[in-house]
Amino acid sequence: MLTIVLVAVSSALEFAPALTAALRFEREALQSGELWRFLSGHLVHDSSRLAVIDLAVLLVLGAWWELRSRAAFVAIVLVSAVAASTAVLTLTDLSAYVGSSAISSGLFAAAAIELGLERGGVRRAVCGLALLLFAIKCIAEVRGASYFAVLPEGTRVCAIAHALGGAGGALVALVRSATSQRANLSDRSSARAGRRCC
Repeated sequence: MLTIVLVAVSSALEFAPALTAALRFEREALQSGELWRFLSGHLVHDSSRLAVIDLAVLLVLGAWWELRSRAAFVAIVLVSAVAASTAVLTLTDLSAYVGSSAISSGLFAAAAIELGLERGGVRRAVCGLALLLFAIKCIAEVRGASYFAVLPEGTRVCAIAHALGGAGGALVALVRSATSQRANLSDRSSARAGRRCC
């Protein structure tokens, strides 16, 4: 599973500080041409405690998505990472950013949308509530709250990265749903046409 590979690589990087330093999302290094940092920064963490929390969430949500669709998992990871990094680069003054929480935010938002769209009634309401709570969490983070980890001194939660990572995942889920609906309509139209021809 790709999720296990990502988590294993990210975990191993905890024991390779020199490599971690070369992979961190750093504004100056990016502007100097070290473009890999735009994505690789999501694989490294500044504290072991933060790594454990981030990677546990990534492992659960990533495995769930891979069981449904590996292609969707890859798309969510990439779109969430790109959206979050773009937000950090253009909408903040942060000199550095690390952690897989923006990717996990994308996987979470995409899962809530996917489950909400495919089921009606109570499940749809629960998924809507989950998305509302995620939005409230992002707003709280803008105000400086951090509920899930004691961050290293000088580190702050980047709410815009979480929000845009979540938005990236939501976008993938919505596109996936729309594509599936079009395919289903096309299949039904073909079936009706086939019946008429026979």
